[in-house]
Order: sequence, then C-alpha cells, then structure tokens
Amino acid sequence: MTKQKYDITIRDIFKSISDKLIKILGFGSYIEMLNPIFPKTAERIADLLLRLEDDSLLHIEFQSTNDRTMPIRMLGYYHAIKETYSDKSIRQIVVYIGKDKPKMITQIINYNVQYNYRLIDIRDIPCEIFLNSDKLEDLAIATLCNIKDRERLFKKIAEKLNSLGEKERADWITKILTILGLRDNLIKDFEKVLKEEVKMPITVSLDAEIVENFPYVGDLVKLAKNKQCKKAYNKVYNKGY
Repeated sequence: MTKQKYDITIRDIFKSISDKLIKILGFGSYIEMLNPIFPKTAERIADLLLRLEDDSLLHIEFQSTNDRTMPIRMLGYYHAIKETYSDKSIRQIVVYIGKDKPKMITQIINYNVQYNYRLIDIRDIPCEIFLNSDKLEDLAIATLCNIKDRERLFKKIAEKLNSLGEKERADWITKILTILGLRDNLIKDFEKVLKEEVKMPITVSLDAEIVENFPYVGDLVKLAKNKQCKKAYNKVYNKGY
C-alpha cells in the first residue's frame, strides 16, 4: 500500500472527526473546522485546523512514518496559518499513527529561531472512549489505538458496516483495511469478523488495490456473488420458469 493511499484515507477519516479526540488531547470542544488549504507560493494542505473555544487555533497532523523533516514541515504550516490568521494563537500537534515508535525531533533551535510542536503517539492516548461511539470514524480511529477489547471493537465495526448501504459499506471496508495496513497484526482478526459478521457488498466492486493486497476479501466478495446467483437460480427453478 502506498504512503499516498494511507495519507488520503487517514485524512478522509479524520476530517469528520468528533469532539472525542480533541477532548482526549486536552482541548475541550472546538467551535469551527477551518479551511486547511493555504494556496500562496506553494499550496499547503493541513490535515486538521480547528478554532477552539478560547478563539485560538489547533493544527493537527496525522503522521504514519518517522519523517526527519517534520520540524521544518510543521514550521512551514505555522507560517502559512499565521499569515492567514495573524491575530490568532496557534497550537500544533503531530499525532503519530505508524507501526514503529515515533523518533521525530520536535523542535528547531538555531540562533534566533526557536520553534517546537507537540508529538503524541496515538497508542499512548486513552482511546477506550471511542468504543462507546456510534460513528465509524471513531471506531476506525480506535483500530490504531492500544485498545484492549479488540473483539468488541471489531464487532461494533461489523454492526455499523451492516447498517450501511452496499456502496458505503464497500467504501468503509476499503478505508478500514487501508489503515489496518499500519497495524498488520490485526488484519487476520478483522478478516475473521468480515467472514463471520459482515454482509459483503456484491453489487459494488471493492477497490482493486484492496482486493490485490487482501485476496481473502476478494474471495469473500466472489463467494457472496456466487451465493446470490445460486439463490436467484433456485428461485426461478422452483417457480418452474
């Protein structure tokens, strides 16, 4: 799975984030989600930019790899945000969601430049609160956390998937399998839940890259389609047509 695929999926999930993660990070509720695109000289798109209750801004980036250029990147975001919202105080956090431990430097000290941002490993966040959520976005985020009751988490995800239409269900299966590429030790458990609990989408094709990377899922879709064809055949045959 390409890094770009991860980044797009992660940004898509987190852009509709609930208050829960913001509260867990210690910032209460946010008032408004702001436009994270800063065109100027070179376009910058932040993962999340929020206006908080105290009228300060909170900028969050979700990082799946250890990037030695992260301090420079975050400083670049700070400059772009400050140019647009010059009268606002800005807080910046990188939430690390990768497989390995985060090793990124969080500050720049160079003569008259002193800059830093806050780095958090999502596995160190008490994410159990997400298990009580009815939003798939929250449950998807929880797969990246250090959740103790994985079985309960996956069963809740299965229940939510089954409540969706086929197209939306296929989209969410693709998203969850994509981010589970960052937690490959959980893929077998999720595949088991897919097999036992989830009605596989049969009228909508799953993402080709997902089927290629997770052939077991493609087999489930084929099995569901075969069952549908057999059921349709038996229905016609039994009516004597």
